[in-house]
Amino acid sequence: MDHQTVLKTCLTAIEEKLDWGPSSEWTHQDFLRLSDQLMEETGQSLSYVTLKRAWGKVSYDSKPT
Repeated sequence: MDHQTVLKTCLTAIEEKLDWGPSSEWTHQDFLRLSDQLMEETGQSLSYVTLKRAWGKVSYDSKPT
């Protein structure tokens, strides 16, 4: 499985778990809330900017690491 497929699978799983509606309608506040929720549930810190990049809300040429 390539990286893009894995990323899309993860993003879809997160969207389904959250049940916040389509990510295309998520606001800046939703990404802030998601960042906080990920920290609480996993202990891993991901900035809202990184999350926006993963969902294609911010233009970024590099692949997520």
